[in-house]
Amino acid sequence: MVIYLIDTLSEALTRFGEDKNGTYLSGSFQDLGADLLFIESKNEVFKRNPGQLFSYIGQDLWNISTIADRLEWTRLNSIRNADFEERWCNYASVDIEYFHVEFRSIMDYSALIIAEFHGLSGKLPESYRRLAERINKYERKLPQSMVSLIRSTEWFWEVRAVRDSLLHWGGRSMVFGEPSEGILFQVHDQKLNNLIHNKILMHNQNVVYFEKYLPYYFSNLLIYLDKMAHICYESTAFVSKNPRAISYSSGFGVIKHWIESLLCEQK
Repeated sequence: MVIYLIDTLSEALTRFGEDKNGTYLSGSFQDLGADLLFIESKNEVFKRNPGQLFSYIGQDLWNISTIADRLEWTRLNSIRNADFEERWCNYASVDIEYFHVEFRSIMDYSALIIAEFHGLSGKLPESYRRLAERINKYERKLPQSMVSLIRSTEWFWEVRAVRDSLLHWGGRSMVFGEPSEGILFQVHDQKLNNLIHNKILMHNQNVVYFEKYLPYYFSNLLIYLDKMAHICYESTAFVSKNPRAISYSSGFGVIKHWIESLLCEQK
C-alpha cells in the first residue's frame, strides 16, 4: 500500500504547475477538453456534445478544490477566532459530504465520455458503477487499455460506498477535535459503524485526516482522467491543437500542498 501511495501521489503531482497566476492543472484531460471546443459546434464526430461533459468535470474539479480551500481557510480562522470555532465542525461536515457527491458525479460523466468516444453512446451504462460492474460484458467493444483502466479503479468503490451511505442510507459525516489538530473526521453508517478504515489516512483507529483522505482519492482521480483522455485521443486519432491547456483554482494550491505533505510522510 505504501509503495502504491507514493507512486500515485508522485504521479499526481506532475499534473500540477505554478506560475504568476497561481496553481493550475494540466495534462491530457485538459488538452482534450480544450480541443473539443474547436469541434463541438460542427458535430463532426460525435452524436452529442462531449465538450460539455469535459466542462462539467472541469467544474466539479474546481468545486472540489474550492471545498479544500474553504475547509483550510475555515480551519485556520477557527484557530484564531472563537466565532469560527463554534461553527467549524458543522461547516466542515457538510463540505466533506459534498466532496463525495462531486467525486461520484465526475466518475459518472467519465462513463458518458467513454461511450461517446467509442461510438457506444446509448449502448454503455451511463453510471460508472454499472459500467465497472459489467466491464466483462463490454470488454470486446472497448480498447483493452480502457478496459484495464476501468478494472484498475478499485479506489472508486471505496468512495462510492461512503457516498451512497451519505445520500441514500442515513450515513453521516462528523468532524472531531480541535481545528489546530487538522481536519479530523469519520463517516458513520446508520448503525454508527465507521465506513473509512484506511490506516495510512487515519489519525487513530476511528478518526481520519481529511487532508490525507482527499489527496489520496483526488490523486487517483487525476491520474484516471488523464489516462482516460489519452486513450480517447488514441481512439479517435485526434491531434491536439493546443500546446498545453491549463485550469486554475486557488484550491489547487491547497490540494497540491496536501499531496506533498502526505508524500513527504511516506518517504
